[in-house]
Amino acid sequence: MSAYRSAKVRSGKVAHRQAIDSIGRAVYSSAPEVSPMSTSLSPRILLVGAGAVGAIYGMVLARGGAKVAFRIRPKYRAELTGGMTLFRHTLFGAPKVERFTDYELFDSDEALSGRTFDQVWLCTSSTALSADWLKPLAKVTGDATFVLLQPGPEDFERLAALVARERIVRGYIPFISYQAPLEGQRLPEPGLGLAYLLPPGMTVPLSGPETRLAGVAEALEAGGVRTSEVADVGPLLATGAAVLMPLIAALELSDWSMKTLRRSKTFALALGAARESLDIATAQAGAARPLFLPFLRPACLAPLVALAPMAFPFDLEVYLRYHFTKVGDQTLAMLNQVQTEGLRQGKSTGELETLIDALVVSRNRV
Repeated sequence: MSAYRSAKVRSGKVAHRQAIDSIGRAVYSSAPEVSPMSTSLSPRILLVGAGAVGAIYGMVLARGGAKVAFRIRPKYRAELTGGMTLFRHTLFGAPKVERFTDYELFDSDEALSGRTFDQVWLCTSSTALSADWLKPLAKVTGDATFVLLQPGPEDFERLAALVARERIVRGYIPFISYQAPLEGQRLPEPGLGLAYLLPPGMTVPLSGPETRLAGVAEALEAGGVRTSEVADVGPLLATGAAVLMPLIAALELSDWSMKTLRRSKTFALALGAARESLDIATAQAGAARPLFLPFLRPACLAPLVALAPMAFPFDLEVYLRYHFTKVGDQTLAMLNQVQTEGLRQGKSTGELETLIDALVVSRNRV
């Protein structure tokens, strides 16, 4: 058995024991200080962005023994120097306070010059990848493996224009994290921080060249997070985004109220747009249509929308409003990309177009 396969088995057993230790407990210990475990596996990992995604992945990787660094904008250096305050949600009870301090900060490509990294994780929005920072970053990071978390096929092609495809591993974000506190939220400790929820038994699907993927999987599993190797994460990402983005657009049009959403005509419009998006995305990815496609109807999903807020240890509607307002340009860009691809394929995009137009009109009123 290869070292990679052995690591998967060992870490999977550890994660399983920890996950079932008691209902609602997270994979990680509740120790207040996050520092790497003693291990011979110490990959050098640069994460681009120290926000809600980068910080949590950075914490996981550091806990597993990786030497973690963040590429940040200069304006964020002061607040990140000295560590981050994290609030770890469990399914029950108040969040636990943690501190994450074991990382370096780089706020320019010049500062990265001469440094060697094994992996570079892109923890930004999809729209941020189109900015001019990616090309110089690719030049100064040598032969590092690039980990792409963004969902769109355009995201992969944009990176592949700068980095050899053989160096790219695609991943996924299976957890929830956000800048805390949310509006009206009470936390165990005053001040700003990052809150996160790692679902019990959380698994990160990965795809890419075996030699590159193995290093990414080992780094995550050393930090206590399961991984699964799949042929191509792309269809999984495309399927999820095809359903999620129309629903988020409809929720925004419903003033971020799930009650308003499920009682409005916008709900049916969004699900129609989601069906169109799925048809387009699966055709583009060469994947089979998902079995749940016929169930994307208001009568089937309204009960789930009604129950969803009760399944989270924080105000789900406030979180969704905060997060997707912040990345609102990404929501619109992804909807437009799917519609453009649908027109290219000659597929129906009428409900997508209606939803996009309604979203643009609504935003122009603000």
